Amino acid sequence: MRAAALRLPASSALGALALSLLALPLLAQEHGGGLREVRPAPPPPSGRSGFFIAGGLGGGYESFQTDGFAWTDEELGATFHLKLGGTPSSAVRLGGELAGWGTDEAGVEEYVGSLMGIVQLYPSPAGGFFLKAGAGFSYFNQQFFDGFFYQEVDDNGFGFNLGAGWDFQVSRGLTIGPVVDYWHHDFGEFKERIWSLGVSIGSL
Repeated sequence: MRAAALRLPASSALGALALSLLALPLLAQEHGGGLREVRPAPPPPSGRSGFFIAGGLGGGYESFQTDGFAWTDEELGATFHLKLGGTPSSAVRLGGELAGWGTDEAGVEEYVGSLMGIVQLYPSPAGGFFLKAGAGFSYFNQQFFDGFFYQEVDDNGFGFNLGAGWDFQVSRGLTIGPVVDYWHHDFGEFKERIWSLGVSIGSL
């Protein structure tokens, strides 16, 4: 009798364990069919949409090359840009950009400008880093005094632009950040190239 009494609790415990194991599949089906894959949450949206506008100032180095000669020494000047357009998606912006470089040194005023169509790509749709490329029209103007009269030389051509930057959001609809650009202008008999670094302020 004592041995049977000792065995009864053990058999009862085994029975309860067996019932629990049998009930696990039913509980799993009741809560969605078993273990679920845990996926990382998607990144928050960038907020980029619709019309955008941005502009900024900076500094850049210019040099030129005429046919059959090497590139000249670089000359420092001021740069500006103004761009606007639309946002087809949070990873792409399309628009136009007006940009220029200028200097006034030793009585010689020189300006190189451009009006280009641009595409701005954001590798991370939720991030602020972007790559930029563009192509369009270029303009060159130089004015100087030859000792007797003021002379002016200007020309039109074509060019392209490559750049990169970072939009840091400082408020709900405003960004500010650094931009770096390379412009190449072809005026037929001579070519101009400009490297610039600046700061841009724009809409989100």
